[in-house]
Amino acid sequence: MMNFKLKTGKSVTLRQAEMSDYESVNLYLNKIATETIYTQYYPGRSVATPDQFQKDIQNNLYCLARDEEKIIGAVSAKVLEPNHPWKNKICRFGVHVLKAYQNQGLGNQLMVVLEEWAKNRQLHKIEAVVRDENRQALALYIKHGFIIEGFRHDTALIDGVWHGDYDIGKVLD
Repeated sequence: MMNFKLKTGKSVTLRQAEMSDYESVNLYLNKIATETIYTQYYPGRSVATPDQFQKDIQNNLYCLARDEEKIIGAVSAKVLEPNHPWKNKICRFGVHVLKAYQNQGLGNQLMVVLEEWAKNRQLHKIEAVVRDENRQALALYIKHGFIIEGFRHDTALIDGVWHGDYDIGKVLD
């Protein structure tokens, strides 16, 4: 667990999710889904079952950022193919922060947590997919040493408009 202050002076706690967070994580993800098209979540999408959530938090990074009363941001990461001898040192991640808490240093702090987690597990590479219009996220990731590795056209049809995705990655030291 770690505490820090946002640029506004508000205190935030970062910690790995626990099973008792299941309901509040669902509420948070539904809120994220209504605020942005930049995640895989969309309004009305059901999230993980309690059993899947338990499995995810046991085997992966699922760090929650909380102010006193609610989840305001999160970073999650997992090795996609942990039993594959050639791909077991690569993880995929996602970061999201509620709009009211953006541009206050939380994204930077979540990226630090992500990289520490990956290095502690002796992973070689961290990667993600970023929606083409999400310039704020791209700037954050590039600031943290990620590079754009490719672009995929027309990967999501949202409200009648096709969007593409950037593939980004960072090789760890």
